[in-house]
Amino acid sequence: MKNRSTNIINSYIKKSIAILILLLLNITLASCSLYELYPGNQINRINKTMKKTHVFFDKNSYIISDEHITEIEDFVFPILDNHSLKIKIIGNTDQNGGFEYNLALGQRRAYAVYKIIKVLGISDNQIEVISLGKTNSILDHSNYGEENCEENLAKNRRVDIICYK
Repeated sequence: MKNRSTNIINSYIKKSIAILILLLLNITLASCSLYELYPGNQINRINKTMKKTHVFFDKNSYIISDEHITEIEDFVFPILDNHSLKIKIIGNTDQNGGFEYNLALGQRRAYAVYKIIKVLGISDNQIEVISLGKTNSILDHSNYGEENCEENLAKNRRVDIICYK
């Protein structure tokens, strides 16, 4: 019973810390050395992908919703005890805006997810963070009619979180 109470308290503390970090992320983020730029096709070369999830964002935003914080927690908790697993966090944007702007926005999105994953207990040597900006689109809005344009753009405003060995 004591272990269960401790686990519940620890979970509550971790969630509270994650929410606090999100509030602090409203401050402008400076460039971070964690980011690298890779051509979009190199992402597909990740071997032994074990688990993958996506965090979606509003237009021009890197604020993570409570729903997605819960998804990140559910993704990370099973990985905590397995230090041989790695996590790749990939920031993406829609095609609107310039290359540099989207690369920076992808960095901010990936860094927001990175901070939550760090608070939850994953070590730096298990995490790789990159931004692809608008170079790794799931759907290209130019191939679809006006009615689907915003929906397709929204699918590209995401961070991919990939667990691999």
